Amino acid sequence: MLIIGQEKVKTELNFIIKEIEKGGNFNIALRAPSGYGKTSFLFICMNYLSWNNCFYTLGDTLDNEFSVDLQKRFIFIDEAHLIKNPEFLYPIMDSGNYSIFLATNEGALSEPLLNRCISLIFSSYSVEELEMMVKNYLRNFLLSPEIITKISSLYDNPRRIKKLCDRLSYIFRNLFVPISIPELDRILEVINIDESGLNPLERRYLSFIERIGRASLSTISLGTGIERNMVLTEIEPHLLYLGKIKITSRGREICQS
Repeated sequence: MLIIGQEKVKTELNFIIKEIEKGGNFNIALRAPSGYGKTSFLFICMNYLSWNNCFYTLGDTLDNEFSVDLQKRFIFIDEAHLIKNPEFLYPIMDSGNYSIFLATNEGALSEPLLNRCISLIFSSYSVEELEMMVKNYLRNFLLSPEIITKISSLYDNPRRIKKLCDRLSYIFRNLFVPISIPELDRILEVINIDESGLNPLERRYLSFIERIGRASLSTISLGTGIERNMVLTEIEPHLLYLGKIKITSRGREICQS
């Protein structure tokens, strides 16, 4: 598998695939935060097992057994936490005739569905792995180790790292390739990202909480105009990683430095 990181998941998946090739069938749940590469893992498995024998769909398209192609032995369901009525899947999963691969956000599957699966839980990405991603995405620009380290330190999420590198690529081609941290900071200003890796929406979120002290998710969404799901999946994971906020039973608060 040509994916950086998640070595334990890759090792166990390889063992599972070997058993499938011998005739076994398994239900597998890939569990990780949004942007950690679950879909990439699904596609690699589908390619290895032969696309002709695979059925792939998104969870929000499924509501009964007729929405699944049972002529295929391998069933891949992305965003499985969006399945409206998972009960129809239970007999299919229990039959032993199929290998079902689910990709889902952590803690989002119903217990009966999860109990029928081998859970492969993704680990956080290390500093070295994030640096390897940046080196790979920006390999044409011969950046110094210091600049690669600075870029990789802005996000802990592979999807966000890729998006940032995509933006930096066209800036580098059309403006200049930085040879120092101050030059990189100038480029980050061009794309409205501060030196902490915060974008305008994240700064708006922090400013709102700083102003009122503590707030619930609903209050933040209403007060900032940022859609609730974006707060949950895009903004808060990054702010938690940076240690900017904490989430308690009383609401969201700024972490005091």
